Amino acid sequence: MLATAILLYALKYVYDRNWKHYFLLLIIAAGIHISALLFVPVYFIYGKRVNIKKQIIAYLILGISVPILGKLVLRLISKTKYGWYIGSMYDTNNFYLIGFVFTLFFLAIFYYYVYCNPEHDVKYEFYVNLYYLAAVTVLFSSVVPRRSSDEAVCIYYLFSSSKAGIQGRGPQ
Repeated sequence: MLATAILLYALKYVYDRNWKHYFLLLIIAAGIHISALLFVPVYFIYGKRVNIKKQIIAYLILGISVPILGKLVLRLISKTKYGWYIGSMYDTNNFYLIGFVFTLFFLAIFYYYVYCNPEHDVKYEFYVNLYYLAAVTVLFSSVVPRRSSDEAVCIYYLFSSSKAGIQGRGPQ
């Protein structure tokens, strides 16, 4: 959780476009938990417009290719120090259906808001993109052993994107 707190604080530097401070905090967080390195792309998606059609098509393609990509991901994990998770008590390979349904439900609400508001809100679209990354992670919950990837990545992306709800949507 300490790595998550550091990453949440580092978001301040994403908004300011201060890459030196962001990546310094990212390295510190990665020293606590290596999965923090999965937050590297976050710096680069800030300011990117949400393209609902492209994200839905990409999500459907990923959903169809989960069995194939899952084997590739497992092979990659087996070559790392986290390979011992495969076949261990943590390797439940249970699809997280409730998380999947809730993630898609809220993603649909966020997409509706983006669709209905023609003005470009950079921070909000950033959070929608983060939530999309969380949805992709939940999609792979049946493939990857939980402790090695799923929980930490989902926590990072969901906590980050839920910060949008905490901020409020009033006049700024």
